[in-house]
Amino acid sequence: MRRRLTLAATLAILGAIPACSSSNPDSPSSNAPASTITTAETASLESSIATAGGTINDALFNTVASMSGSGTTQLNTTQACPAGGTATGTGPVVVVVNNGGTGGSISPDVKLSYSKCVVGQLTLDGGPVEIKGSLVVTNSTIQNPVTFTINGSHNFTVDGSTGLVSFSCSNSLTIDSSLNPISLVSNGNASIQYPTGHKSTNVACQDFANSFGFTSSAAALISRVR
Repeated sequence: MRRRLTLAATLAILGAIPACSSSNPDSPSSNAPASTITTAETASLESSIATAGGTINDALFNTVASMSGSGTTQLNTTQACPAGGTATGTGPVVVVVNNGGTGGSISPDVKLSYSKCVVGQLTLDGGPVEIKGSLVVTNSTIQNPVTFTINGSHNFTVDGSTGLVSFSCSNSLTIDSSLNPISLVSNGNASIQYPTGHKSTNVACQDFANSFGFTSSAAALISRVR
Protein backbone atom coordinates (compact mmCIF):
# COMPACT_ATOMS: atom_id res chain seq x y z
CA MET A 1 0.00 0.00 0.00
CA ARG A 2 2.75 2.47 0.86
CA ARG A 3 4.37 1.96 -2.54
CA ARG A 4 1.06 2.46 -4.33
CA LEU A 5 0.56 5.74 -2.46
CA THR A 6 4.02 6.80 -3.57
CA LEU A 7 3.01 6.20 -7.17
CA ALA A 8 -0.19 8.15 -6.58
CA ALA A 9 1.82 11.09 -5.31
CA THR A 10 3.93 11.10 -8.46
CA LEU A 11 0.90 11.36 -10.71
CA ALA A 12 -0.98 13.82 -8.54
CA ILE A 13 1.72 16.45 -8.92
CA LEU A 14 1.04 16.49 -12.66
CA GLY A 15 -1.74 18.95 -11.98
CA ALA A 16 0.78 21.69 -11.27
CA ILE A 17 1.99 21.86 -14.85
CA PRO A 18 -0.02 23.65 -17.54
CA ALA A 19 0.27 21.56 -20.70
CA CYS A 20 -2.67 22.46 -22.79
CA SER A 21 -4.25 22.10 -26.18
CA SER A 22 -7.13 24.40 -26.97
CA SER A 23 -9.52 25.11 -29.82
CA ASN A 24 -7.81 28.51 -30.20
CA PRO A 25 -10.78 30.60 -29.04
CA ASP A 26 -11.25 34.13 -30.37
CA SER A 27 -8.15 34.12 -32.57
CA PRO A 28 -7.18 37.73 -33.29
CA SER A 29 -7.26 38.99 -36.85
CA SER A 30 -4.11 39.62 -38.85
CA ASN A 31 -4.68 43.35 -38.35
CA ALA A 32 -4.79 43.10 -34.57
CA PRO A 33 -2.20 45.11 -32.60
CA ALA A 34 0.80 43.35 -31.11
CA SER A 35 0.70 41.92 -27.62
CA THR A 36 2.05 44.22 -24.90
CA ILE A 37 2.77 41.64 -22.21
CA THR A 38 6.11 42.14 -20.49
CA THR A 39 8.60 39.60 -19.22
CA ALA A 40 7.65 40.47 -15.64
CA GLU A 41 3.93 40.00 -16.38
CA THR A 42 4.62 36.65 -18.03
CA ALA A 43 6.60 35.52 -14.97
CA SER A 44 3.71 36.64 -12.73
CA LEU A 45 1.26 34.62 -14.84
CA GLU A 46 3.44 31.50 -14.61
CA SER A 47 3.82 31.68 -10.82
CA SER A 48 0.13 32.52 -10.24
CA ILE A 49 -1.05 29.47 -12.20
CA ALA A 50 1.34 27.27 -10.20
CA THR A 51 0.14 28.70 -6.88
CA ALA A 52 -3.57 28.49 -7.70
CA GLY A 53 -3.24 24.91 -8.94
CA GLY A 54 -1.36 23.73 -5.87
CA THR A 55 -4.41 23.22 -3.64
CA ILE A 56 -6.27 21.37 -6.41
CA ASN A 57 -3.20 19.20 -6.86
CA ASP A 58 -3.22 18.33 -3.14
CA ALA A 59 -6.91 17.39 -3.38
CA LEU A 60 -6.13 15.14 -6.36
CA PHE A 61 -3.38 13.43 -4.36
CA ASN A 62 -5.70 12.89 -1.38
CA THR A 63 -8.38 11.45 -3.67
CA VAL A 64 -5.99 8.89 -5.17
CA ALA A 65 -4.42 8.05 -1.80
CA SER A 66 -7.84 7.31 -0.29
CA MET A 67 -8.59 4.58 -2.85
CA SER A 68 -7.93 1.06 -1.54
CA GLY A 69 -7.86 -0.74 -4.91
CA SER A 70 -9.05 -0.61 -8.49
CA GLY A 71 -11.92 1.71 -9.27
CA THR A 72 -13.07 5.14 -10.40
CA THR A 73 -13.70 8.06 -8.08
CA GLN A 74 -14.79 11.62 -8.76
CA LEU A 75 -12.73 14.61 -7.74
CA ASN A 76 -15.01 17.55 -6.88
CA THR A 77 -13.23 20.25 -4.93
CA THR A 78 -13.31 24.03 -4.67
CA GLN A 79 -10.39 25.74 -2.97
CA ALA A 80 -9.87 29.36 -1.90
CA CYS A 81 -7.22 31.36 -3.72
CA PRO A 82 -4.65 33.31 -1.67
CA ALA A 83 -6.24 36.77 -2.02
CA GLY A 84 -9.84 35.96 -2.93
CA GLY A 85 -11.87 33.91 -5.38
CA THR A 86 -11.67 30.17 -5.95
CA ALA A 87 -10.15 27.39 -8.04
CA THR A 88 -12.29 24.31 -8.77
CA GLY A 89 -11.25 20.83 -9.90
CA THR A 90 -13.73 18.17 -11.07
CA GLY A 91 -13.53 14.87 -12.94
CA PRO A 92 -12.87 11.13 -12.73
CA VAL A 93 -9.70 9.47 -11.46
CA VAL A 94 -9.26 5.82 -12.52
CA VAL A 95 -6.97 3.48 -10.57
CA VAL A 96 -6.18 -0.05 -11.76
CA VAL A 97 -4.26 -2.43 -9.45
CA ASN A 98 -3.26 -5.89 -10.68
CA ASN A 99 -0.69 -8.68 -10.26
CA GLY A 100 -0.98 -8.69 -6.48
CA GLY A 101 -0.39 -4.95 -6.26
CA THR A 102 2.84 -4.93 -8.30
CA GLY A 103 1.28 -3.41 -11.43
CA GLY A 104 -1.45 -1.14 -12.66
CA SER A 105 -2.08 2.45 -13.60
CA ILE A 106 -3.39 5.77 -12.29
CA SER A 107 -5.24 8.00 -14.78
CA PRO A 108 -6.82 11.34 -13.84
CA ASP A 109 -9.04 13.37 -16.18
CA VAL A 110 -9.70 16.54 -14.20
CA LYS A 111 -11.10 19.89 -15.34
CA LEU A 112 -9.76 23.01 -13.60
CA SER A 113 -11.53 26.37 -13.62
CA TYR A 114 -11.18 29.68 -11.80
CA SER A 115 -13.62 32.24 -10.41
CA LYS A 116 -11.92 35.60 -9.82
CA CYS A 117 -8.96 33.76 -8.32
CA VAL A 118 -6.54 36.40 -7.03
CA VAL A 119 -2.86 35.53 -6.58
CA GLY A 120 -0.70 38.54 -5.80
CA GLN A 121 -1.35 41.23 -8.40
CA LEU A 122 -2.90 38.84 -10.92
CA THR A 123 -6.44 37.44 -11.26
CA LEU A 124 -7.30 34.14 -12.99
CA ASP A 125 -10.81 33.57 -14.33
CA GLY A 126 -12.69 31.08 -16.49
CA GLY A 127 -11.58 27.84 -18.05
CA PRO A 128 -11.77 24.93 -17.89
CA VAL A 129 -8.42 23.38 -18.61
CA GLU A 130 -8.29 19.60 -18.65
CA ILE A 131 -5.55 17.78 -16.74
CA LYS A 132 -5.17 14.31 -18.24
CA GLY A 133 -2.37 11.82 -17.75
CA SER A 134 -1.46 8.22 -17.10
CA LEU A 135 1.16 6.55 -14.94
CA VAL A 136 1.79 2.85 -15.63
CA VAL A 137 3.49 0.42 -13.25
CA THR A 138 4.86 -3.02 -14.25
CA ASN A 139 6.50 -5.36 -11.72
CA SER A 140 6.59 -2.52 -9.14
CA THR A 141 8.48 -0.29 -11.61
CA ILE A 142 7.18 2.95 -13.09
CA GLN A 143 7.27 2.85 -16.89
CA ASN A 144 9.09 5.94 -18.19
CA PRO A 145 8.24 8.40 -19.42
CA VAL A 146 5.08 9.40 -17.58
CA THR A 147 3.10 11.40 -20.14
CA PHE A 148 0.36 13.97 -19.62
CA THR A 149 -1.50 16.88 -21.21
CA ILE A 150 -3.89 19.61 -20.13
CA ASN A 151 -6.47 20.91 -22.63
CA GLY A 152 -8.03 24.35 -22.51
CA SER A 153 -7.51 28.05 -21.87
CA HIS A 154 -8.49 30.72 -19.36
CA ASN A 155 -8.46 34.46 -18.81
CA PHE A 156 -6.16 36.49 -16.61
CA THR A 157 -6.03 40.12 -15.51
CA VAL A 158 -2.83 41.95 -14.65
CA ASP A 159 -1.98 45.67 -14.51
CA GLY A 160 -5.59 46.56 -15.29
CA SER A 161 -5.90 44.64 -18.57
CA THR A 162 -7.42 41.22 -19.32
CA GLY A 163 -5.63 38.61 -21.40
CA LEU A 164 -6.13 35.04 -22.59
CA VAL A 165 -3.64 32.19 -22.21
CA SER A 166 -3.97 28.98 -24.25
CA PHE A 167 -1.55 26.07 -24.22
CA SER A 168 -0.55 23.43 -26.74
CA CYS A 169 1.99 21.24 -24.94
CA SER A 170 2.92 17.60 -24.51
CA ASN A 171 4.90 16.50 -21.48
CA SER A 172 7.16 13.61 -20.54
CA LEU A 173 8.34 13.04 -16.98
CA THR A 174 11.22 10.68 -16.15
CA ILE A 175 11.42 9.08 -12.69
CA ASP A 176 14.46 7.16 -11.44
CA SER A 177 14.54 3.79 -9.66
CA SER A 178 14.33 5.52 -6.25
CA LEU A 179 11.08 7.23 -7.35
CA ASN A 180 12.74 10.63 -7.69
CA PRO A 181 11.49 12.78 -10.59
CA ILE A 182 14.65 13.73 -12.46
CA SER A 183 13.53 15.47 -15.64
CA LEU A 184 10.51 16.99 -17.35
CA VAL A 185 10.43 17.68 -21.09
CA SER A 186 7.59 19.92 -22.24
CA ASN A 187 7.15 20.44 -25.99
CA GLY A 188 5.09 23.12 -27.71
CA ASN A 189 4.14 26.70 -26.98
CA ALA A 190 1.80 28.65 -24.72
CA SER A 191 -0.07 31.36 -26.62
CA ILE A 192 -0.77 34.61 -24.76
CA GLN A 193 -3.09 37.36 -26.01
CA TYR A 194 -2.57 40.48 -23.92
CA PRO A 195 -4.80 42.36 -23.94
CA THR A 196 -7.37 39.88 -25.29
CA GLY A 197 -7.81 40.36 -29.03
CA HIS A 198 -4.23 41.46 -29.62
CA LYS A 199 -1.83 39.29 -31.56
CA SER A 200 -0.52 36.32 -29.63
CA THR A 201 2.89 36.03 -28.02
CA ASN A 202 4.28 32.49 -27.86
CA VAL A 203 6.11 31.26 -24.76
CA ALA A 204 7.77 27.83 -24.79
CA CYS A 205 5.93 25.28 -22.65
CA GLN A 206 9.31 24.32 -21.22
CA ASP A 207 9.68 27.86 -19.83
CA PHE A 208 6.39 27.47 -17.96
CA ALA A 209 7.42 24.05 -16.67
CA ASN A 210 10.83 25.29 -15.53
CA SER A 211 9.32 28.23 -13.67
CA PHE A 212 7.28 25.90 -11.48
CA GLY A 213 10.26 24.02 -10.03
CA PHE A 214 8.36 20.86 -10.93
CA THR A 215 10.89 18.18 -10.13
CA SER A 216 11.69 19.56 -6.67
CA SER A 217 7.97 19.94 -5.89
CA ALA A 218 7.25 16.39 -7.00
CA ALA A 219 10.13 15.06 -4.88
CA ALA A 220 8.78 16.85 -1.81
CA LEU A 221 5.31 15.42 -2.35
CA ILE A 222 6.58 11.89 -2.90
CA SER A 223 8.59 12.07 0.33
CA ARG A 224 5.37 12.59 2.27
CA VAL A 225 4.26 8.98 1.66
CA ARG A 226 7.53 7.08 1.68
